[in-house]
This record gives sequence, C-alpha cells and structure tokens, in this order.
Amino acid sequence: MKQADEIRKYCIENYVIPSRLRGDKGLFIPVAEVHKNMHLSNSFPAVSAALGADTFEEEANVRRIYVDGPLNGVSTVFVFMFKE
Repeated sequence: MKQADEIRKYCIENYVIPSRLRGDKGLFIPVAEVHKNMHLSNSFPAVSAALGADTFEEEANVRRIYVDGPLNGVSTVFVFMFKE
C-alpha cells in the first residue's frame, strides 16, 4: 500500500467515520496531528498531498471547503464538509 493510501485510510477511520457517527456536518483534520499519530518522519507534504487530493474527497465522501495555513506546513488544517 502506498503511503498516500495509508494516510487516507487512517484519516477516514480516525476522523471521517467518528465525525459522521457523531452527526457532525463537517470536520477538521490537522496535518501535524495525523503526522504525529501515524509516527511519520518528515512527511508533512505527503499528508497534505493525500488530504488535498480528489481521491480523498471521493473515498471519504467529503468536500474540501478550506485549507488553513501553508499547504505543506506543520500548522496546516484541512476543513471538510460531508456530502449529502
């Protein structure tokens, strides 16, 4: 499995699904938190690329509405809304 696939899978299982189960309308995914929790090393751009890809939106059934912070930075946060 490619790193991007692993990152998307992790985010869907640990952010998207729990947020849907709570009944949230959307969610925030902080790049630094994903990076830390997945025990990655120097892979902030990879996390940002995985979350910023159309593939993530399709697999997670979400729509990216905002990216806060520098695209490949430690402080980047992706904001998504659930598709109806």
